[in-house]
Amino acid sequence: MNPHLAEAWLGLCEAHDENGDSAGLGAALGRARAAVDELGADHRLQVDVRYWEAILAATARRLAETERALDRALAIAKTESAYDHAIQLKVRHTLGTLYRAQQRYDEAEALFESLLPEVARRLSLRHERYSLVLHSFARVRRTQGRWREAEAMLAEALEGVQRSRGREALATAAVLNDLGLVVRDLGRTDEARGYFVQALEIAQRALPWAHSTVGHYVNNLASLFCDRGQYSDAEPLHRRALEIHRATHGPRSPQVALALNNVAHCVAWQGRHLEADALYEDALETVSSATDVNLDILALVLSNLGDLKTAEGDLSAAERHDRRAIEDRTTFQGPDVPDLVWPLRRLADLRRTRLDLDDAEHCLQRAMAICKSAKQRYDGILDDLAALYGQRGMRSQAEGFAAQAQAQRSALPTRHTN
Repeated sequence: MNPHLAEAWLGLCEAHDENGDSAGLGAALGRARAAVDELGADHRLQVDVRYWEAILAATARRLAETERALDRALAIAKTESAYDHAIQLKVRHTLGTLYRAQQRYDEAEALFESLLPEVARRLSLRHERYSLVLHSFARVRRTQGRWREAEAMLAEALEGVQRSRGREALATAAVLNDLGLVVRDLGRTDEARGYFVQALEIAQRALPWAHSTVGHYVNNLASLFCDRGQYSDAEPLHRRALEIHRATHGPRSPQVALALNNVAHCVAWQGRHLEADALYEDALETVSSATDVNLDILALVLSNLGDLKTAEGDLSAAERHDRRAIEDRTTFQGPDVPDLVWPLRRLADLRRTRLDLDDAEHCLQRAMAICKSAKQRYDGILDDLAALYGQRGMRSQAEGFAAQAQAQRSALPTRHTN
């Protein structure tokens, strides 16, 4: 078997991946695997096959399978017959992105911190891989609430990706989109809108109208309008994203459930509670009926339903939705995942409303322990604890928590608003 044929099929895998064509990636990978197997079990291209197996599994959110494929790729890449610094760095980079997706932030942070200088030493600071790793590391920093660091990393990554792939590349759009998210976190919403629009325009020129990436960028722009209270501007964009995801993923997919949730959220803020309730219930049924339930989306829908029920004065229903979100995440992901923080804070707020202050404090202490373990900021939880102790009439303790919250915020960059 000629290795050039196998390399051609692997090149097609990369092309399909860049275009977000998972079906094309799967077909090309099958042909590449057959070609590489004829070259031998220890051939260097086996690393690439395992790498693309991992990417395909990650696209379908089969994260355990992704990790197994990456570990196998890394093991082959370290053997004498297949030793290649560049592919090792590529596989380790992808492993770091997997850790982030699994909320294993300490491991992701450690891997990227060791990987960046190694990429610089072996490939150079101007190599595309350096910019791509920097982009991934910035995503971890954003998750940790270290927005200024993330913004600086993304600005450097943008320059590198534009240099290596061009201003119209989808990789450029991805960095622009993440810059939009970070500056939105910093309160610079006008600037965030500019980044989101640039990312969307690139994606619309490069991809079909019904593509998940286009839908994702439309959603981010719509969510920004929601953040600014411009719900009438946000609603048609959220409905457009819903149409895209229905055409791309089918009517009962997790992506459609998320889009339904976003339309419902926008409608609820415009005071159309009955319509919002029906949309949330549709979203809940859609995500719950999937073979592989997406817990992120399920918890989000449950939390938003809880918000709606609270607004309607139905605190029992609101609490029921929040407890289900916590129980589902704990059952399937474990007791200490960062995604538990928000529903725990919401449940604590409901318990405070119903004067069950001990249970409220337990929820907040659990949320704070999770944040500390994940190296995430928790000044908001300290504010919640200050309010709780104020409700108990314990003034000195309330002031102590408030002071801790202010000290933590003072250590962070100033948040600006437009």
